[in-house]
Amino acid sequence: MGSLLIYGSYGYVGSLVAEDAIDRGLDPILAGRDRDRLREQVADLEQPGRRFSLENPSVVAEALEDVDCGVAGSSGGCGISPGRCSRM
Repeated sequence: MGSLLIYGSYGYVGSLVAEDAIDRGLDPILAGRDRDRLREQVADLEQPGRRFSLENPSVVAEALEDVDCGVAGSSGGCGISPGRCSRM
């Protein structure tokens, strides 16, 4: 099984996606830019986390280098299309 990253995983939609992924036996990488919210969720769900902002494309590329599937957990959009998996 490939790796799954959920950006904005600590928001309302993102947390639902993260919990569903875990319930289905996946080990998602929880991600976002808010250090405190991400740290709390990582501890609560016992999953790996990755903190980065989407402002710098090279930072995003590095953060997604080993990710097979990325989904946006926020309704605001972040350049990672919800429900669309592709090699990043």
